[in-house]
Amino acid sequence: MRNFRKAALAGATAVAVAFGSTAVATAAPVKDDTNKSVTTITLAQAEANVDKTKAEAEQAEKTLEAAKKANETAQQQAEDAKKATGILNDAAEKSEAEAQKAGATQAVKDKATADRKLANDAKARQTDAEKLRDAAVEDLKNAQADLKKKKDAYQDAKKVRDDILKTQEIERIEKDNKGIDVYKDGVNSKDSDYAMGYDVFGKNKNHDQTPTWAVSLYGATWFLVASAIAGLVVGPLYNFIVHGPVKF
Repeated sequence: MRNFRKAALAGATAVAVAFGSTAVATAAPVKDDTNKSVTTITLAQAEANVDKTKAEAEQAEKTLEAAKKANETAQQQAEDAKKATGILNDAAEKSEAEAQKAGATQAVKDKATADRKLANDAKARQTDAEKLRDAAVEDLKNAQADLKKKKDAYQDAKKVRDDILKTQEIERIEKDNKGIDVYKDGVNSKDSDYAMGYDVFGKNKNHDQTPTWAVSLYGATWFLVASAIAGLVVGPLYNFIVHGPVKF
């Protein structure tokens, strides 16, 4: 008797949970302002635009990485040129000081002139390196701005594509005479907070564009149904075989 009661209680609980899961999965807040975005392009064009802007964004990322490396190289070269200029300038000043001493030979004076020329050449190279560094910094800024622009274009293209899919889904539901009282922006998305009961449990299911949590709940519902059957049928049958007829 005790075992039968436990089995019956377990079965009833499973049934309650199963129906509760179904109610949660099919319920969604009512919203009147369904998506009203208007577009004049086809779904195929929207998909092509998504692919195009995605490729452009990926290329922009590569360009940015290259710009970062070029900037690092230019910064290092400018720093090295500055150090070289300092060393050669110090050497030139030392040679010039020797040349100005009384009794300095022509060779000493020639060396001072040569050292000063080396220092001046180094200064010119430093100036060129700094110009390249500044250009690399500007290229980096442009690459960063271009990447942001391309990413925004990619997101916009996806939004247009999703709007078209949503419009088509509304038309499909209306054509099937299923109503859209619980339809909400983002229903046709794997990461949506809402699900269309018709898409989850309907005759023509649409799990490909149904939120992951709703699909999981759909599977859990069948599991709970199986548990309910086990609790209401298999459990009592087991008790009958093992313990005999129920005595009230």
